[in-house]
Amino acid sequence: MPSAFVTCLIFSCYFLDMWNWVSFGQGSYPKATLEVSPGNVTARGGNLTFRCVGLYPSMQFILYRGSDVLKTLDPPGSEATFLLTDLQPADKGAYTCRYLPRTGPTIYSDASDIIQIKVLDLAKPCISWAAVKGVKGDYKINCSAPEDQKVKSFFLYEGSVTQKTDRKPPPKEHQVTFPISGVSDSTSMEYRCSYQVKESGRLVASPLSDPVDFRKDEEQNKPDEPAKNNYISLTTIIISVVCSVLLVIALIAVIIVYIKHKTNKAGSDSQKSSLSKGAEEIERAAETMYASVGRGEQRDTAITTEGACQEEYLTYAVINKDALKKHKWAPSSEPAEATVYASVNVQ
Repeated sequence: MPSAFVTCLIFSCYFLDMWNWVSFGQGSYPKATLEVSPGNVTARGGNLTFRCVGLYPSMQFILYRGSDVLKTLDPPGSEATFLLTDLQPADKGAYTCRYLPRTGPTIYSDASDIIQIKVLDLAKPCISWAAVKGVKGDYKINCSAPEDQKVKSFFLYEGSVTQKTDRKPPPKEHQVTFPISGVSDSTSMEYRCSYQVKESGRLVASPLSDPVDFRKDEEQNKPDEPAKNNYISLTTIIISVVCSVLLVIALIAVIIVYIKHKTNKAGSDSQKSSLSKGAEEIERAAETMYASVGRGEQRDTAITTEGACQEEYLTYAVINKDALKKHKWAPSSEPAEATVYASVNVQ
């Protein structure tokens, strides 16, 4: 009974206090309290946590950016936690919070104090690596930031979240080198880096760089050599084909020249042969055409005008047929007689 009485007394006082504040005081609930962590400055892509605290439990809490409502929560206690992730430069501005009863009249508390949030647009650092010559398993990782940033320090990470080491750059420098030693052939670990700048008295980290992996990168680079060899082989094949085509063209040209030479020579010989035959024909044409003339035995009896009978003797001539064939006027279409006779009247 005593414990129940005490509990009832507390709740009675609580509701009486709220009623008195709203009815006779300000007409609203007491001002909320707003806190932010890790700070009011963050880099692009960063996360912030806002904690809004009221005086009474079972309230609804509202987070504002300017006059815009961002989020509402109904926590069981008297405070609410708002988590904002992947902040961008457009998310900068004045943040406040308030609370109000979940049921009943809509009576808001006074707004909390304003917290100005800055979102720095920091670029990712550039990361590269190189093997130490002559020392197996030793590497150097270079991390560099934009030249317009006043870098306080660089950080190297194994994987994506485990910080391995940090290093401050030399004055007016924007990059550092992290030595890595004792990397075995079976090691496959990604490395990333980031840098820090100081803004409004607070150190702000940049986004993480792209990852690098020694073993993975080396394995990806190995196929480059066969590709190069394939390129060389392809070039050799192309050169061989071109040379073969040129050789065939040259051989065809030689054959054409040879055939042309033989044709010209044959024409020249034919011309010479024609000239020789023509000369021979001219020479033979110059031979004496002869005719054999002899007195035949045949006799013909002729009657003269005086009426007396007179015996006539015929003289014949044998013409050389070969001599006649050589002359243009000798007919070539008809075969010549072996012997041509001509009657010659000899008185």
